[in-house]
Amino acid sequence: MARPRPRVVIVKSERFKPGPDVNKDVAERMLDIAMRELSGMRSAHAAWRALFSPKDIVAIKVNSIGWMNYYPAPALVEAICERLIQVGVRPENIYVYDRYTRELVRGGYPINKGGKGVQVFGTDGEHGPWMRSGKWKGRLSKILLKATAIINVPILRPHGLTGVTIALKNHYGSFHDPGAFHDNRCDPYIADLNAHPQIRYKHRLVVCDARGRPGGEKPLYSLLVAVDPVAHDRVGLYYLQKNYPKAMRKYAPMAKYIRTAERRGLGVCDLSRIEIVGKEIP
Repeated sequence: MARPRPRVVIVKSERFKPGPDVNKDVAERMLDIAMRELSGMRSAHAAWRALFSPKDIVAIKVNSIGWMNYYPAPALVEAICERLIQVGVRPENIYVYDRYTRELVRGGYPINKGGKGVQVFGTDGEHGPWMRSGKWKGRLSKILLKATAIINVPILRPHGLTGVTIALKNHYGSFHDPGAFHDNRCDPYIADLNAHPQIRYKHRLVVCDARGRPGGEKPLYSLLVAVDPVAHDRVGLYYLQKNYPKAMRKYAPMAKYIRTAERRGLGVCDLSRIEIVGKEIP
């Protein structure tokens, strides 16, 4: 699936609405369209098969903090899990996680720790040994450490310190002490964290829930999908600027960490070098 330019796909449907009750059929259709467009393949199944092996242990990092009651739709996460299972990944080798189980409960995710099927639970203080990457140091979630592949499932929203919080910053929920790394608008810490081999070489895909109405503005009704996390976040920033130009004036200059992530070799930040594909469906 390698391309001369990284591709970011934006699929929009006004049926993909903010709120807890997301139509699963709509989420599945949007995801399948996005994966076909992302890969250039004839089917979404082929795209998933190109990215994941039946032998993989897949960690799905959601953002369940619940900013303004905005979570990645459980229906979307369920669709991701089903697509993984369809390409041979064992359900018990799929882990949906965030910092705490209680946050996942609040987001509407059905908890399952140790039972049959997809595993859904929080790190809950279960971290590995101390590690370092650039100016970042910390203890990563044992769930992430166990995985062979990571799917990043953030939400799209502005952030008063870092400008935006999307895929790269989502991994602040993958280690034990994110509060210690907020100096200088989290730069270069977000980039250095994502450059750690446990994240950098396990990362496979970003599936961003961009339904919400950041700051109470009009909803976006969108899904953003990419392989390159830096390109994804740069396009996410652009998408917010395009839809909320007035509100984003103060936020956009803060997002310096995206350029730093490019300098770490994590992806492409220059919009002119990113292919953006937009699809709108009923």
